[in-house]
Amino acid sequence: LSLSRLEPLLQVIDPESESGATIFRDNSNNDTKRLIVACRGSANPKNFGTNLKFKLVPATRLSQPTPSGAMVHEGFQDASLGLWKELAKPLLSRIKEEEDVTEII
Repeated sequence: LSLSRLEPLLQVIDPESESGATIFRDNSNNDTKRLIVACRGSANPKNFGTNLKFKLVPATRLSQPTPSGAMVHEGFQDASLGLWKELAKPLLSRIKEEEDVTEII
């Protein structure tokens, strides 16, 4: 995957957790129309606070069903909820606009 073939389309930030994500279009393969969602790493003290909430907790607050007994990093689960609120509509809109998206990573 060549970085020069990744086209940034949209960036979102959850104002509460200050977590961020960027949606890219991967132009490296003409046969596969791919969107990539990349979540940003720690960029500020608030993000590092999220990292320190590393206790494993039941994955019960995620939007998708999870396997029974699944555990997740408490801080990441908390941050993902706010980030998904910011990301869901723009991502779904972009999927509709692109029309021929075959993969979302």
